[in-house]
Amino acid sequence: MNLCSLFFSNNDLGAVVRENLFQSMEPSDLAIIPQIQSSTKGISEFRMIWSRIASLFDYSIDEKKSLFRNYNDFVKDLVLKINKFPEDQVPSDILDALDQCKEGTPSIKQTNRLRKFVRARDALVFWRGIAKQLGREEGIFESLDSADAYLSKAKEFAFWMNKNRELLKKIEVLKLNNQQLASIPEELRFLVNLRILFLHGNQLTNIPEELGKLSNLVRLSISSNFLTEIPDELGDLLNLKWLSIHNNRLKGIPAALGKLSSLERLSLQNNDLVSVPKELGQLSQLKTLRMESNQLDSLPKELGEGLPSLKVLSLKSNLLESIPQELGLLPNLESLNLSQNSLISIPEELGQLSKLKRLYLDHNRLTVIPEKLKRLQVLTLDNNPLSSALLISEPKRPCS
Repeated sequence: MNLCSLFFSNNDLGAVVRENLFQSMEPSDLAIIPQIQSSTKGISEFRMIWSRIASLFDYSIDEKKSLFRNYNDFVKDLVLKINKFPEDQVPSDILDALDQCKEGTPSIKQTNRLRKFVRARDALVFWRGIAKQLGREEGIFESLDSADAYLSKAKEFAFWMNKNRELLKKIEVLKLNNQQLASIPEELRFLVNLRILFLHGNQLTNIPEELGKLSNLVRLSISSNFLTEIPDELGDLLNLKWLSIHNNRLKGIPAALGKLSSLERLSLQNNDLVSVPKELGQLSQLKTLRMESNQLDSLPKELGEGLPSLKVLSLKSNLLESIPQELGLLPNLESLNLSQNSLISIPEELGQLSKLKRLYLDHNRLTVIPEKLKRLQVLTLDNNPLSSALLISEPKRPCS
């Protein structure tokens, strides 16, 4: 059997060959990926070869995509993440490695070491958060003076988590916000009774599917990260009442979120959303929906047809030129913010919102508004080409 055949084999010897190759690979060697893709004759052959090469990298799917697409950007992103860690959580050998990155492109082996350090450090932050909830203020980061010490301590953490699963069932609240986490350890799945999870203010670029298995979650905050997508599995959190995903980079959200039958508050503001799925109209318990500062140019009519509990709807700073008349069917709506859009008209059906108290329409392109809206407690209309003489009159009844 030749070396090439060994590389693609499933046995232990093949794994050793691949690992040895990995240790000696240089960034330029990544060019082999598209070359192999173009030279393979069938999709099944390509998948087999791809899986063998991808096995060299113990990375998530998103990390592999980034690594193969642009190695330099991958390294730059890794360095930026480490630079945001507290100084006392970055050992001297990692600092030396960061200095080397400034001098030139690091080898794949060096990059993998940095990446493993990031994962280990994140695991220890996670462990510290768990220890705090259990009343054990342990010095998790004490005496960790090298990347190897971090990796060894992370292995100890994984062992401890597996050994103490019964103890972990006691944890109902975990606050890991503003910790500069770049990843979520897979051991999160052991916290089966978790009710509140704060992960906001970190450096997360993806959310693991396993989070959807924490069926007792009531409140989840993953806002102020760098998320571009969220997994469908979050739709399995049927007890969730509060979901915060604002201040990310989402262009869309999965239709599966429409299954969150207990959800009362959904925060999606300050993303890059260009649309929202009609399935959001199935959230019958939803009371607050915030979607301001996105790129929305239309709304599904189902938002007006299926949200009987909605009290607050914010759509400020989008690209809306019109809104569906079905929004006039929201029986409990009290506050509607449509300011800073491009609205040309407002449907008369909004006048049917008997509980509406506050309507924000400033900074649009409105020339007329329904007369019934004049009765609101708060109505902002500034920065519109609006003439008070052009209010839409209520339809007259025919003479009997």
